[in-house]
Amino acid sequence: MPTMECINPMNIGVDWGTLARSCSVNIQNQNKIFKYIADYNYIPNKFNFLRVDNEEELFLGVELEIDCGGTSDDNAKKVVDILGKDKVYCKRDGSLQNGFEIVSHPCTYEYHKTMPYELLFEELTKLGYKSHDIGTCGMHVHINRDYFGKDKLSQDLNIGKLLYLFEKFWDKIVLIARRGSNQYAQRFYLNDNETIFDMYAKSKNSNKYGVINLQHKDTVEIRIFKGTLNYRTFMVTLEFVKTMAQIVKNIDIYDIQYITWDSILNQLSSELVLYIEEREIIKKEEKKEQKIDNTNFYQNYYSSFQSSRMHIFPQHTFEVNWDTPDSPIQRETNNEPVLFENMNIEQLKKKIKEIENLVRRSRNPMEQTNLRREIQKYANRIGVLRRRA
Repeated sequence: MPTMECINPMNIGVDWGTLARSCSVNIQNQNKIFKYIADYNYIPNKFNFLRVDNEEELFLGVELEIDCGGTSDDNAKKVVDILGKDKVYCKRDGSLQNGFEIVSHPCTYEYHKTMPYELLFEELTKLGYKSHDIGTCGMHVHINRDYFGKDKLSQDLNIGKLLYLFEKFWDKIVLIARRGSNQYAQRFYLNDNETIFDMYAKSKNSNKYGVINLQHKDTVEIRIFKGTLNYRTFMVTLEFVKTMAQIVKNIDIYDIQYITWDSILNQLSSELVLYIEEREIIKKEEKKEQKIDNTNFYQNYYSSFQSSRMHIFPQHTFEVNWDTPDSPIQRETNNEPVLFENMNIEQLKKKIKEIENLVRRSRNPMEQTNLRREIQKYANRIGVLRRRA
């Protein structure tokens, strides 16, 4: 089978020869008959619901995308052999360049812990597959809808609470997910005047590419997580989904607005709490590195500007003091953005104008819709402040 180097779509430069080979590989794969890799729209005739004795019926079905190692039937067979043909199957996925998707049958969290994922991930890594380190891969987790209630009203109410918590604690969610809102998992936002039911309606009336997808008849699909071949990350992700589902099922709708992140942490395992703390440290380090990169860029820019200025106007000097807060670049990099709830009316109006400019430049209808929702959020906030005045 042809081999190729996987291209990260986030890269700016493109090797057109490699891209052409990638297209050629994909065309060959589309025309090839696979035994272990099903078509992207394949659904088994029957799902196996797997659990440990006496567990509650909270089932998690995983879709894990892997790329760069080949759309190989032999490799898919290894996946099935390691995990078991009654527990997993493989599918094509149009978003992948040179890989496939691994789909588990519905399993409880405790049953997932008994499966040899660690062995599987080691084998896939040896075969050259990637998941976290490539921009094409996600990890989607399905929850059985009937876990949230016996009737549709109870289910919709609890699912609405789940949507609300994901929005309320968005900054924490993206830490665990290892990525933010994107074209395959779009954030819906909760405006000041909106309720949990509004949140549910926005998700239900959207397409499947929401952070939480409600387009499936029997499951709720959480799409925000980045793919991974790290066993620890994989398992804490499943634990987090399980715990959030349990929380929303057991909390009253009137109490959920008062829930705190600390109260959620108290219901997580020490391993998951440690993982979140580590992700927070990584995030801070990334921000620090970005700040240094930005400062270095502007220092180099001003140095080049000064050199050219001195060349043209040798009688004048132009100095920038990087050690004082009055430095133009220091002001730009040190100032944290004003939090939404701390903005005054003028700042909110300015933000609306900035987003309106983004809407005009955007050519993506879904992106335009989300940006208009942002505008509405800021406009609603202005109304709230005016009523308080």
